[in-house]
Amino acid sequence: MGEDRSWMYRRRDEMGYWNNEFNVRVEIFLDFAFSQTDPMFCAMNMIRCPCSKCWNREWHHRRRVQSDLIMNGFMDGYFIWKRHGEIIHRKRRCTQVGESSSAAAAAAMNNVPTVDQLRDMLHDAIGPNFFNNENSATGVEDATQFDASFDDPYSVSTELIFEEPRGDAKEFFDLLRAADTPLFDGCVSS
Repeated sequence: MGEDRSWMYRRRDEMGYWNNEFNVRVEIFLDFAFSQTDPMFCAMNMIRCPCSKCWNREWHHRRRVQSDLIMNGFMDGYFIWKRHGEIIHRKRRCTQVGESSSAAAAAAMNNVPTVDQLRDMLHDAIGPNFFNNENSATGVEDATQFDASFDDPYSVSTELIFEEPRGDAKEFFDLLRAADTPLFDGCVSS
């Protein structure tokens, strides 16, 4: 991440006016995000909105994301744009001959999937709008409802009907919701 991204949290200058650097760099961010070809990052000319209200949970068109970022700012701590195609290279350790088992165990712990990785796998399997609706019991209410606020002629608005999950599936969705719930006020990871 060599670039200094402190600009993301300076929407206003010292005098309280809109910061021009912020606006210019938001455009650069949007150009980067909308240039992604993987539908996990950019689908149907929409990206996840990283504003402080949407928290990468809602998909919007460019003008809506730009507006949200200018009005609400970026979500806290989003210096690496992993939900918008920025690749993070991590060093992987291999157990060397003669290396202690505790060192090998520590290396193995680094490969345990995180909640974000699990969410990404579910996103690949189920689709981008599955986690958008927090009000429905399953997280799914209308899987094809897209933001059509900018007169997009290709927007879809078809109602789908889903059955409530039962048994193990309900427990699984409850665990996913619990993983997104902060442990205490101000907690950034659950």
